[in-house]
Amino acid sequence: MTTIGQRLSILRKLLCSLICLSACLLNRHSLWAGFLPEGAFTNSAAGSTAASFLKLPTSARAASLADSINYSASDPAAGIQAPSLFNGAPERHQFALTSALLPDNIVQASAVYGYPIGAKKIVLAVHEIIQPALTLYDAQVNRVGEFRPSDSAVMIAYASQESACPWGIGLGYEYSRIGPNLSGSGVYANLSGNIPFGYFNDPNLSLAAAIMNLGPASQWAGRSVPLPLRGQIEMSYKMGDLMFLTLDLITPADHAPYGAASIEWKLPFGEPPQPNENPRSGLAVRLGATSKTKPDSFAGRMSFGLGLYLGSLTLDAGVAPFGNFGFFPKVGINFNF
Repeated sequence: MTTIGQRLSILRKLLCSLICLSACLLNRHSLWAGFLPEGAFTNSAAGSTAASFLKLPTSARAASLADSINYSASDPAAGIQAPSLFNGAPERHQFALTSALLPDNIVQASAVYGYPIGAKKIVLAVHEIIQPALTLYDAQVNRVGEFRPSDSAVMIAYASQESACPWGIGLGYEYSRIGPNLSGSGVYANLSGNIPFGYFNDPNLSLAAAIMNLGPASQWAGRSVPLPLRGQIEMSYKMGDLMFLTLDLITPADHAPYGAASIEWKLPFGEPPQPNENPRSGLAVRLGATSKTKPDSFAGRMSFGLGLYLGSLTLDAGVAPFGNFGFFPKVGINFNF
């Protein structure tokens, strides 16, 4: 059992680390200056980063909760962005598949497998964007073949629950090909940690933080293009054992900071679940909102989703806005064994 003094010490260290990291990111003369686009953390940097598919949430649950990084026992796919979430079910194998339909018949897919070693987990994850083939023409407008653009990322991650605060780190390699002779690649790291419910004097409070796509600039035909670095902090508050509210502050390198809020309500079919656990069988209703997009109506800022708990199997489905292109569906299946 940690004492109040130990908890304050951990919080001080976390705060100091975040302050130091923020100072490095915002200082144009620092080591990180080469990793950031011009006009970083403002809307003027839009479109100035590479591997934009890394910004897409892979989890159907997270997408319906406005990109939440809230801890869950049955959502390992969310660990691709926030690796501490890979170990939501310690000492159990986890397997997840997700898929989403994006504009122009583009398909997003991901797969996750987590191997437990005590309270730790070693994870292999794959994230893929599957695009339709494009027809190629020569200067005389004669058809000369087809080309299929591609975006892929592979991650190896480590997640631990040995301490009071779960944490994780993932190392990834991304490769994109957008033309017959134009491709780019890079390496990156994702880091995250969670202070769970029950840690503070108020047992209904939880905090989380994540840094995503941290790495050197991606290389494109001899040019260096920054990766879409992003920081995120989140506060969650339980309203009873079956409902929680989250508030997020998200700071992308290629966009002005923005906020998000979400709520999840769990409806067990039988016995109520234990505190901080999902129902053995039941339904989850999810709703999220973000200030990032500027659609014509408020509904364009919203995301929606459902989860179905069936013992060790969880099915997730959600719809979320994709810029100003409208809503697009995402589904996922998660299995613990």
